[in-house]
Amino acid sequence: ASLKEVVIPDGVTAIKNRAFYKCEKLASLTMGQNVETIDEYAFYACSSLNKIELPDSVKTIGDKAFYNCTNVTVVKLGSSLETIGDYAFFNLSNVTRLNIPTSVKSIGKYAFKGWKGLNSFVLDSTVNEINAFYGIDCTIYTDAEKSIGWNARWNSSQRPVVWGCTLSEDGTYVESVTINENSISYANAKGGITAPDRIGHEFVGWATSSGATAAEYTAAELSKVPHGTTVYAVWKPL
Repeated sequence: ASLKEVVIPDGVTAIKNRAFYKCEKLASLTMGQNVETIDEYAFYACSSLNKIELPDSVKTIGDKAFYNCTNVTVVKLGSSLETIGDYAFFNLSNVTRLNIPTSVKSIGKYAFKGWKGLNSFVLDSTVNEINAFYGIDCTIYTDAEKSIGWNARWNSSQRPVVWGCTLSEDGTYVESVTINENSISYANAKGGITAPDRIGHEFVGWATSSGATAAEYTAAELSKVPHGTTVYAVWKPL
């Protein structure tokens, strides 16, 4: 009950069920570079934990692995991650940035439910199974087309979704989008369309020419762009 810090060595390949279940004073977690599996409930309700940084070796995160880790402000997922279980990161409402690696193929039920701190995030079309987002107040940008066939309740909060985006090579931010009648879902949701996100940059707005430094449309005005028009994200380095 008094455990405050954990350093998991490189020799460990799996963190088993309930290994650190309800270690409520655990504030610091350093994970070894060979961990591949984090089983269900592994860090359930570690309510003092402030940061989750997973090595690139992690492939699977089990159900409720980081459920109710309510003090977390930063989540970094590794580049080999393939499966995120049900409720895996439930109620991490203080996290402001989400980067889902393009390696991810399955996101379980309500995996990111309650992430109210997000402004926007990118969701790659390589995800095959998803039913993850409820209780969020942000905009979702994706290179997927609207007819992709994800679970009907994947976006249960009915937040704005911008479909068919062209993403950066690493899939972490939006470069452009061509607007048509199916490009935006729930454009009139509470709070409207929020700006896309990019590490180390500020979103200036949307321009109709590539390489522009000034914007013609704000994030909120994306739904007003004439159909058939391609707009490009204008980014300003911080």
